[in-house]
Amino acid sequence: MLCELYEKLTKEMFDSINCDSILDLRDCELFDSKWINLYNYIEQMKLKKEYSETTRYSCEEYRRKVFLQVYDLSHNSDLAAYISDDFGLIFDSLQLGITTPWLDKLIQLYLISKIPCGSL
Repeated sequence: MLCELYEKLTKEMFDSINCDSILDLRDCELFDSKWINLYNYIEQMKLKKEYSETTRYSCEEYRRKVFLQVYDLSHNSDLAAYISDDFGLIFDSLQLGITTPWLDKLIQLYLISKIPCGSL
């Protein structure tokens, strides 16, 4: 799954987007509150379940790889950071066996080479 998601980060995905509009839609309450709630839940589960330093390092390396790829394609560090954060969230959710309808929608959008924002 992680490789498949990474492979969707292509030049075509970023060619016709307006980074500022996407960033604004990601910062809106509708998207941001759901993202933060999921992030907080995953962080709590990391404390309760086995989440090793090796797994933490693997997640950070994956996020770094995603950040560099998105920055190379978009030339926008804010967008690269947000997408890298998404991929870290997805990585952690897979490691912990966590799924939610909202997370499923987030993943599905990446699978069709769309950047999640606004109402999913």
